[in-house]
Amino acid sequence: MKSPIYDLIVGNIQGVHDDTVSQETLQAVQTRSEVKASKGMTPLVTPDIDFGTEDLTKLQAEDESLERARELAKRKDNTEFQLRQGLVYRIRTNRDGVESKQLAVPKKL
Repeated sequence: MKSPIYDLIVGNIQGVHDDTVSQETLQAVQTRSEVKASKGMTPLVTPDIDFGTEDLTKLQAEDESLERARELAKRKDNTEFQLRQGLVYRIRTNRDGVESKQLAVPKKL
């Protein structure tokens, strides 16, 4: 520095420091909003399910509440339900024209 305000600036010279001030962090404080943000979302705990598409296809076929969806999915002129690899999907289109597929989940699951 060409024209410092003080003769000595603490921290700029190696080995010079204030002995009355500890160099360690003594205490950390978190505000309520920081605590809430650090917790984030709680993870969803789900049971382990060990079955494949064949099992899901069988459960969909046995579920009476999906009978109407299955019948509609078999029709070619239907745009609400589709059969893909033996599974029944509900087709939804949002306002922007983006299409999404929702798997029809049997009541047992």
